Amino acid sequence: MKRKDRTALDELREQSEKVITGMINDFLAKKSFRGTRKKIGDAHLRIDRNIHLALYALNIPSKRDLDRLGRKIDAMSEKAKAITGKVDELLTAERD
Repeated sequence: MKRKDRTALDELREQSEKVITGMINDFLAKKSFRGTRKKIGDAHLRIDRNIHLALYALNIPSKRDLDRLGRKIDAMSEKAKAITGKVDELLTAERD
């Protein structure tokens, strides 16, 4: 009995998924949705730019600035490790 119930539920779930998937695909294909999605994306970019400009005007670093600084620090750290390694090699060679 449970097997029949499970099979019926599985079939119902599959049919529901097909209907919902079809509805979502129809919605995403509509021109009005694509236009709205583009407007939302454009608005998001404008908001990001305006926040960045406001932070810059207030001399507050943005996440982008901090990320860039972090990358520079990582690069300098790698260079410092390389220099330290070379100095250690020279000191070892001088002792021998």
